[in-house]
Amino acid sequence: MPQALAYSDYRTWEISPHKPCGPQREYVPPSVAFDGEATYTSDYKNYGPIKPVGACRPTISRPQSHGAVDESSYMTDYRDSYLPPPEGFTVQHAKKPYPARVDLGPFDNATTSRSDYGPKQAERRKDCTPKQAPVTSDTPFSKDTTNRVDYKEWPLPEHYYHTTAKYRPPEGEFMDSTTYNVTYVPLEASARTKPIRPKEAQLSENRQFYSATDYGDSYREWPLSSRALRRKKGPDYLPPEVPFQGLTIQQTDYIPHPGARKLSSCIKKLEHKTDDGELVFQGEVGEIELRLASASSLLHACMHARTFRSLGFSDSPTQAALFMALVVAKLLLLD
Repeated sequence: MPQALAYSDYRTWEISPHKPCGPQREYVPPSVAFDGEATYTSDYKNYGPIKPVGACRPTISRPQSHGAVDESSYMTDYRDSYLPPPEGFTVQHAKKPYPARVDLGPFDNATTSRSDYGPKQAERRKDCTPKQAPVTSDTPFSKDTTNRVDYKEWPLPEHYYHTTAKYRPPEGEFMDSTTYNVTYVPLEASARTKPIRPKEAQLSENRQFYSATDYGDSYREWPLSSRALRRKKGPDYLPPEVPFQGLTIQQTDYIPHPGARKLSSCIKKLEHKTDDGELVFQGEVGEIELRLASASSLLHACMHARTFRSLGFSDSPTQAALFMALVVAKLLLLD
């Protein structure tokens, strides 16, 4: 019997079971007998009274002034009521009783929680609030305050006034010689330049007008040379020898060829017929050919809901107005 390919290739081999390579650990019973003591009881033992940890903040000292200050002025109700405890005073707390050891005898409804966490007998916490008793004194109230005692009115030194120096006239004789007087020395009248003034005379009304100006003298019209004249003059006009035909480039390039047929439109022709099979409209989009039809069939086509879509029109206002104008023209022709 032929065997399958899977049976011939994938045979069942004899494999030995896998042995663990790690150390084999066996249970070793404890050598010490079980005493039933909880970890909480062995770790948290009662070490007796412990001195409370002091505060880490710096000690508050009273501000020291330069002068002698009465200590009674610094006493307040808080300092008088909350006095520090005497040295060596400790608070005695109630000792926690040890839980009873559980015997290995019969079950007596005792669990580890009940034996470890038994009921505690504690006293009620006393109120440490001081008694609200007013502090009275028969001495009269002095007007001295901390501000008045610390900040006294010290005598001020005499104000210093700066005295300005008095004016002292310069030594020697004043020469009255300045830079202007030394530079510009007055000259005699004969050495001065006489002014040149125009002769004051009445001008004639018929005198000749002299129109020469600085602009006209500088920018004169100079005569042109023969070379400049040749450049300035353009070529003479020569009429064309061929008569004007009046043909444009459009007419000469695009000549109608014989035998060429007109391209047909790729738009599908649309038709609309009534229920009786009478043809109402036939034509392309944008070019509607009206057929002879009765007024009743034309109105029936106008009221039809699919007239616009069947003729290829959209719902735009422009095409709707064109369609209605064609309908009105058809009705007028029929009448």
